[in-house]
Amino acid sequence: FLSLLLFVPLSTSAFNSPDSPSWPSEQAWTEELGSSLSSDAALHGPFVDNYYQDNCEDLGSDAYAISRSGNGICMHAHACQYEFCSDAYAQDLPAYTVEVKTPSDIQQALEFGRTHNIPVTVKATGHSYHGASTARNSLLIWMQKYPKDDTITENYESCNGETTYHAIISINGGETWDDVIEAVGDKYHVVTGGGRTVGAAGGWLMGSGLSFSSRKYGLGVDNVLEFQVVMADGSLVTANACENIDLFWALRGGGGGTW
Repeated sequence: FLSLLLFVPLSTSAFNSPDSPSWPSEQAWTEELGSSLSSDAALHGPFVDNYYQDNCEDLGSDAYAISRSGNGICMHAHACQYEFCSDAYAQDLPAYTVEVKTPSDIQQALEFGRTHNIPVTVKATGHSYHGASTARNSLLIWMQKYPKDDTITENYESCNGETTYHAIISINGGETWDDVIEAVGDKYHVVTGGGRTVGAAGGWLMGSGLSFSSRKYGLGVDNVLEFQVVMADGSLVTANACENIDLFWALRGGGGGTW
């Protein structure tokens, strides 16, 4: 016998929306957020009607093109342009996207969202097949074109030398497993996602990081030694086994969006 909770969907949102008098003007978006970004970053939007159809749907199932196109609004499952990934519901797309290039860009986006009570979403590649990387009238932080790292460090010492690892690779947000596999080459083994176009440091990892090599090397989260993360309050923190250990524990098992 199984008893389950039943939930009633809410018809209103506590967040600001474009039809609200307090929604920032296009000039405010540009002057307050756009002008505060780094020189290589970009603010995109607002998006006109049929923007998704004109810029995303014709890409079909081309995973590389979908991840890089539409200024960040394209989804790998095109049905997820709608709420609940069903065209029976309204579109579930952001009002603006920020193509970020530095941690400061991310911090500025969070600050703008907090100031104007606008929901913020984050997208690495858009592989979420239940629409977790998009939200209606949100400000979307688009990580796909964030600079890559892929630095390999041998004989890496963690926690001030308490433990030494044979080799580690540093991966930035928005990188795909294609990027990581090319950097690693045939010299090392690494736990990877199920496809080369899947983001290495996004939803795959926050969902535990299941891999075809998990029986030998464990889940993706089991292999993370350290996170550098921008928190919701805009602070940039490092989390590992010695520093911010509660956050490190949560990031390695809390699940996407739950920590």
